[in-house]
Parts: sequence; C-alpha cells; structure tokens
Amino acid sequence: MTSARTKELTTVPTEEHTEWQIAIAYDIPAARDRAMRLSQSLQKKFSDEIIISCTWWRFRYLEDPDIALVARHYATAADIIIFSTNAAGLFPLQVMNWIESWASARRKPHGLLVPLIGSPNIPAQVYSTKLFYLRHVADRAKMEFLTQSAIEANLDQLPTNHRVGKGADPGQTLNR
Repeated sequence: MTSARTKELTTVPTEEHTEWQIAIAYDIPAARDRAMRLSQSLQKKFSDEIIISCTWWRFRYLEDPDIALVARHYATAADIIIFSTNAAGLFPLQVMNWIESWASARRKPHGLLVPLIGSPNIPAQVYSTKLFYLRHVADRAKMEFLTQSAIEANLDQLPTNHRVGKGADPGQTLNR
C-alpha cells in the first residue's frame, strides 16, 4: 500500500495530475492536527486529479531568520496558505513579520488563504483581529480568503486546474 506522502514524492504532475503547494503555519500541536485534517480531506477528495505537497511551519520556529526565509520562499510560491491557531489576539511578532515578508513578495495572481482560527468554546469576536488582518493580507496578496467552513461546504467546487482563488479561470473560484 502506498502512503499519501509516498505518492506525493513519487508522482510527477502531468496533464491529468497537477500539483497544489500548501504552506501551513500553526502554533500548537492541536492546531497542526486541525490543519492536517483539512489537508487530508483535500488529498482524499482530489487524489485522482491533484498532487498535494504541504510544508509545515510552527510559529515558534519562524523566530529563526534562516527558517523564516525558507518558509517565506514556500509561502510565496504556495497555491494555498493555511493558518491554524486557537490563540486569541494578534499573531506573534515573528509570525506577522513572516506574513508581511511573503505577502509583499508574492507575485502569483491566484491562491487561497485559509484561516483555521478559533475554538468552539470561545466567542468568535475574540478572533476578529486575526481574521480581519488575514483578510487584508489576502487582498494585498491577490488571494481568495476562505474560512474552513467555506472550504468544506464548497469542496466539490474547488478548481482542479492548479489555479485556485483570485485569477483562476471564470467559474473556477468558490462561492463565498
């Protein structure tokens, strides 16, 4: 049996198989697990059409300038960027610096920014600052901003032509 990770490494994108690069930033293991469930849902749904490659960036490691530079490279090239955290308030300074570095350098005319932010036990308004900030970043980076619930509700409508989000072919973006 071939694992999903092995499939990522051994399958080459072709006319039938395109590739999505996903950069995932998270703060704690529980947030990583939530992002992993979403990436696994995408892999399961599109395994016949798309090769999904993920890079994982824990917030605390972005304090290291060398790691932040590598993470910036991956985020700049990513088709989908996912932020996963349960913490209220602003992002840590090193994370905001990293976000600003790739957002200003991004030249791709499409992509999705997906916030997996919050906890069911805490009111949504506690997270509004992060959501507002990420929506602004998505606009500046010319990316579509989609919440987890919007992605899950529209999983069947995600484009499979490697161009996701703003700039994708007409009829290929998700309904909000």
